[in-house]
Amino acid sequence: MTPDNLIKQAAEALQRGDFPTADELLVRTLKRKPRDVDAMNLAGVLAYHQGDYPRAIAMLKRVVKRQPAHAGAHLNLGAALNATRQYAGAEFHYQSALKLNPNNHVALCNLGKNCFDQNKHAEARRYFLKTIAKAPDYAIAHHNLAACLLRQGEYEEAVGVFSKALALSGTPETLSELVGALRRTSRFDEEYAAALQLLNSDASADLKIAAFETLLDAGDWASIEDHRIDLLDALDSPRSRAECCGPGLLILNCLPTLAPDLVARLHRRWAERIIEQGVDASLAVQPRADGGTLRVGLVSPDFRDHSVALFLRHVLPEFDTSRFEIHCYANQRGADDVTHAIAADVTSFRHVYELSDAELAQVIRGDGIDILVDLAGHTRDNRLSLFAQRLATVQLTWLGYPNTTGLETMDYRITDAVADAGPSTVGTEALAFMPDAFLCFGRFEDVAVAPLPPCAERGTITFGSFNNIRKITPRVIALWSRILAAVPDSRLVIKSRRATDTITASNLRRMFQSGGIEPLRIELRPATDTREEHLAAYNDIDIALDTFPYSGTTTTCEALWMGVPVVTLLGHAHAQRVSASILTSIGHTELITDASRGYVDAAVSLARDSARLADYRAGLRSTLERSVLCQPDRYTRQLETLLQSLWQEKSGNSAPPGLPDPAITAR
Repeated sequence: MTPDNLIKQAAEALQRGDFPTADELLVRTLKRKPRDVDAMNLAGVLAYHQGDYPRAIAMLKRVVKRQPAHAGAHLNLGAALNATRQYAGAEFHYQSALKLNPNNHVALCNLGKNCFDQNKHAEARRYFLKTIAKAPDYAIAHHNLAACLLRQGEYEEAVGVFSKALALSGTPETLSELVGALRRTSRFDEEYAAALQLLNSDASADLKIAAFETLLDAGDWASIEDHRIDLLDALDSPRSRAECCGPGLLILNCLPTLAPDLVARLHRRWAERIIEQGVDASLAVQPRADGGTLRVGLVSPDFRDHSVALFLRHVLPEFDTSRFEIHCYANQRGADDVTHAIAADVTSFRHVYELSDAELAQVIRGDGIDILVDLAGHTRDNRLSLFAQRLATVQLTWLGYPNTTGLETMDYRITDAVADAGPSTVGTEALAFMPDAFLCFGRFEDVAVAPLPPCAERGTITFGSFNNIRKITPRVIALWSRILAAVPDSRLVIKSRRATDTITASNLRRMFQSGGIEPLRIELRPATDTREEHLAAYNDIDIALDTFPYSGTTTTCEALWMGVPVVTLLGHAHAQRVSASILTSIGHTELITDASRGYVDAAVSLARDSARLADYRAGLRSTLERSVLCQPDRYTRQLETLLQSLWQEKSGNSAPPGLPDPAITAR
């Protein structure tokens, strides 16, 4: 067989994804014609598809050196360089391909992707529009334009363009992105239908992860259980992409019966993928010698009207500015009143949504940050990949995520002795313990607490849960059903963003019916427009029932603020211990249970004790106000001491005069 025929067959094998055959044919070709540029080009493309980017780059560089006018090789080399975040080199070769062929719409589109990967969304959008003008049916350009619109917050427009791309190509990648785009709109029926279509498609396992968020929002636990193994396999597979797996890790916190060591291992697998993408070690910092003002950097997408900001807004103004600088890096679009209030209370505040990791790393390094704090974990729009580099002497995670990040470069996770009962044996971070509580909300809006619980007027008990609908598992509903069955004429109010969507409401009511509870005893409410309305809704509740294995945090604090006792079931993982931490901080451990029967008995006993309910209603807010949860000055002094001690531990510097002994940490 001639070399030309071998190359042709290799190209066909590559096209159908038969990499072993393509490799064997190309080896044979290059043995006979070691300088054949077409064979070398195909070998570079094969290495690219196999994820061997260094080999792809080396092979394709040989091609363009030997034949500088080989437009295809420039294009392929640009893609390989882009995959390894060598953006300047990638742009050069894309531009070279475009100069050789000004009508090359693929080169135009790839230039847009190059900009997109660097968070240069406006520039990327222009390239994608130019591509579509040249090649209206080029589905990849429509897909990339839609992704750009999504990142720019134009959700409805993104859905329309993803739908166009799907009609042109029908690729699983586009279907997965469409599910995510629909999630940002109010078109939940379409989102759910697309998610089921994705689950039943031939999409790769990691692409199907996008569907699980929708299933949780829909309360479709039957489908979740049917595909649970697929989710776990996707998170564990070496072929899965880090950007697909992050949301799946957040989902794990909602799934019951998962072993903590399995959950931690899957988090570490994500971190391994990030490291494989390449980390710029040249940006690593060394501890500074002096023990002066500590520069603390906070990285978050949630410096806005969001739960994380509720636990920051009263703490940040209390920092001692003679000893601490606070620098905020806001990975979010736009700003609201909360954003402006936080920005006014810190040393510097930067919007970094449009910065690439490399650019943001340079900014952080330029600011001389000593302690870099992640406030998001694996929640949406996080910048965890940034923490794979050593950009500060101390790197830690706090508040935004109830589990390990999986990163070996994340030194600590701030917690307390109830939220985490002992040293971490599975997480990558050492635990840094606050002496009282790991969070502080200061105070909520001054909404009046009703003088008596609603049962005093109605004569019947109203239970409630205002937690995220994703936290309401079948086991939760089974225990809630037992509670409702034991308290005649009682009812349950579930208030959450998706609770009143037709699909979600139907699934919730069906699960309660299977536990013998009539639908009329379950009241479903949507999210309210303002926080004042939201807090006032607690006046309709006698007893709040916590969720598990992912307990409440903000909702627990809110309920207690409004005089509503919260019954919680203590678990082993941090995610199921936060309400217990909060209740311990205010001295109400009688509301903490450690078994299913105890959880049911505690709720039923409380429902039968109107005097206790009245006492809680009258006294919980003042009890909160006397605790560290509502004393940001006291809490911030403790946090300052902890941060200082963590920096000392890592840097080897001595403590400034007057500081207490360093906090104890444990791994």
